[in-house]
Amino acid sequence: MNMFYDTIESLADTYDGTSDYEDLSMEMFKIFAVEMPFDEEKFRSMKKSEVIDSLYEAVVATFKRKGDRMAEIAHMNIKPFVEQRGLSTGMIRVPITDGKRVFGIACDINEAYKSESQSVVKQFQKAVLLMTIDEAWKEHLRELDQLRQSVQNASYEQKDPLLIYKLESFNLFKEMVETMNRKAIAVLMRGQIYIQEPQDVREAAPERREDYSKKTIIPASQHKLPLRLLLNSPGSPSRLRLHHVWGVTILVLAVVVRNIKIVTGKDFNILFVLVIMKAVPAKESPFL
Repeated sequence: MNMFYDTIESLADTYDGTSDYEDLSMEMFKIFAVEMPFDEEKFRSMKKSEVIDSLYEAVVATFKRKGDRMAEIAHMNIKPFVEQRGLSTGMIRVPITDGKRVFGIACDINEAYKSESQSVVKQFQKAVLLMTIDEAWKEHLRELDQLRQSVQNASYEQKDPLLIYKLESFNLFKEMVETMNRKAIAVLMRGQIYIQEPQDVREAAPERREDYSKKTIIPASQHKLPLRLLLNSPGSPSRLRLHHVWGVTILVLAVVVRNIKIVTGKDFNILFVLVIMKAVPAKESPFL
């Protein structure tokens, strides 16, 4: 609970003006997923300590309510396995999500059943805190390494590199703690077990089978080229695709003919170039 109070106190120090109600409300919703417990008019007449206490009470109440709801849903799913299937020993994995990623929380099924899944909630909170601390500490070490390299130039300015390193590293540590608290709180306040509602469950659609007996099969004698399959019917997709390919080919060859004319000074016909390059027999061109 200390990180809740420290984060709220930091927000109150940042948005302590009478016109900062909207910004404070947005930050509270972004970090804590909680709406303001008072309106803007009351906020203007409140002291900073009163704002902190009011926000802290609202956040703690919301956090406990969401934790109880998570335990209730988890116990509702764990109870049948213990009472009906007789699973009293072993580990289970409970999927909990914050809307961005899914955490597979491993816990003892017997302990979860006896505590009415309160142990599941505690394991989730512990896992989130450990993961957040690990990520924040790794990033902090990278920043310290960069700081160690940058302060070496302070000696050219007649400054003590060690003193600058101590001051800057302390500021980096404070920023790390604040960032770590905000990230952990954002996950903890949004964690939930997704339960699919019955109305969302639909019967799978039956498999559609194609009746190939009604398909038209072109005799092998008409298969002059692979691209000429199913070209007998005007406006068929295959015919339209072939015309598109021919259009692109003609455009490319037009550029080639222009370049040849520039280099050699001679004029060539596009269809003549087609026949010479043997791209396709002249009698099979769809434009002839």
